[in-house]
Amino acid sequence: MTTGGIYVPVNQRYFEDFVPGAIAEFGPVEVDEAEVVAFAERYDPQPIHIDPDAAEKGPFGGLIASGWHTASLVMRLLVDNYLARDASLASPGIDELRWLWPVRPGDQLRVRPESFADHYTQARMFFASQTEPEQNHIVAALVFELSKCVVPRVREAVLSRLIHIDETLATRVATGLGLRGKITPADAPVPAKDMAPSPMLSILAKAQATLQGRKIGCLVTDGSDAKLITALKAATLAAGAVFEVVAPTIGGVIADNGDLVPADHKIEGGPSVVFDAVAIAPSKDGGAELALQAEAVNFLRDAFGHLKVIAYTPGAAPLFAKAAVSPDGDDKDAGLIPLDAGSVDAFIDSAAKGRIWAREPMVRKVV
Repeated sequence: MTTGGIYVPVNQRYFEDFVPGAIAEFGPVEVDEAEVVAFAERYDPQPIHIDPDAAEKGPFGGLIASGWHTASLVMRLLVDNYLARDASLASPGIDELRWLWPVRPGDQLRVRPESFADHYTQARMFFASQTEPEQNHIVAALVFELSKCVVPRVREAVLSRLIHIDETLATRVATGLGLRGKITPADAPVPAKDMAPSPMLSILAKAQATLQGRKIGCLVTDGSDAKLITALKAATLAAGAVFEVVAPTIGGVIADNGDLVPADHKIEGGPSVVFDAVAIAPSKDGGAELALQAEAVNFLRDAFGHLKVIAYTPGAAPLFAKAAVSPDGDDKDAGLIPLDAGSVDAFIDSAAKGRIWAREPMVRKVV
């Protein structure tokens, strides 16, 4: 085995450790007749692979391995000796695969891979496969991270490579960084190819509408509607989610029927960032008191800013006013749901669909 200029151990390799043009050699692995037959009997049962007598009379003059068996043997050599075990991700496929010569029992196979000089095609496919919100977040993340770089040439170097992935991506990142000059592309040994987007590479594109395993937070005060809280909890649990009560004190609140509603969190210890969706259900007096507490105002602001579904009772009006969140604006927000006993199911259904991405341009600048 030769590593061909790749000096980092296989279990520590990352993309930048593969030197373009470097050639390594791995093997040999001997082709075993019993394995040839066993593989083909299960996956490729043609006579040339499973019947020595028939194969001897055929065009190859003897038993040969299935091409897929050969590919599997080579794949094992690559996994053991070449691919990065910690950083390797699923491949989108193989552009070209040919079986030019028959592989026979007793043959010894070696692999001589040339390190991929195409740095950008898979990245281009990945970016093109993302939904618009996901692309926006990739841009925002790049702008954030590159804004932390104190050396301008680092930012320029990254942009010179991003432009090979997607010109619009590079331009948006440059705009977010406030860079006005022309982006000079870095040298690319192999030009990036356009490939069809794959929805399987997108989290949002393949996401299922479900609350299973998620968490709903319900902000309450003294005087909150006990029946509404009970209905919310029952619907949340029925959807497979966790229901937790957030209150001004950890001792809980006294609902409108005089019963104690135990709290899972004091507001400061149960911010909305730990929930997938929230219900804000104070009494009229309780809503006015919450509007005077910064932690309660931030509970609403953060949920709104993080694009979460928010259900609310009329008592929450002072809190909405203090947080400068308008549920009755010109642009109706599908994630702001007036809450009563009849709208609990609508809240659960909306929360199961995830974030309200249409709200994002209202809460932050999308470059």
